[in-house]
Amino acid sequence: TAEGERALLRAAALVAERRDPSPVRVADVSTLLGDWYQGRGQFDRALLNYQRAWAAAARVTDQKVQGKPLTEALFGKPLLLQVFRPEGWNRYAQRPPAEVEVHTVLLEFTVTAEGKVAAPKVADPGGDPKRAEKTLDAVERTARYRPRMENGTPVATEGVAFSQPWIVLLPKPGEEGSEPAKATQEGDTAPATPPADSNDRR
Repeated sequence: TAEGERALLRAAALVAERRDPSPVRVADVSTLLGDWYQGRGQFDRALLNYQRAWAAAARVTDQKVQGKPLTEALFGKPLLLQVFRPEGWNRYAQRPPAEVEVHTVLLEFTVTAEGKVAAPKVADPGGDPKRAEKTLDAVERTARYRPRMENGTPVATEGVAFSQPWIVLLPKPGEEGSEPAKATQEGDTAPATPPADSNDRR
């Protein structure tokens, strides 16, 4: 952890040492450093870097990212950085496809200005209230987002969606329903671009 932080700080220092540092590079490195701190629950440090990134990105007027200004591409909506998924969601991933099916739990919540989950609710339990409850608990306690920013200030975003697949056994002939989930917590840190849906439904 310490080595990773030192590497990012060194990268930021190298960019800053240039006589005329590229605002694109400043925005990129500052965003990465902000994400590093945000994923470790150090929001004050994260915010300083996010604001530095925003200020640099706002100076970029001649480049677009997928047709969007750089500020919009980086901070236009919350971005999932980390979540510890409920244990057992992929317990049967190695079973033959004919023996399993995927049930998806869908959550909706607000991502606060600090990048945390607030007021979560189950939009679709995926056929099992227990799986939905365990998914909600895991996301509420462990998910961390890069918050949306407006004019360099982090703001809350309502209607953010998160989907969690569960691989479950198909019932055997004569049985009813699929096996219920057994879940606690299993470490699963998400990359900067998350595998789970985190669409902004503003």
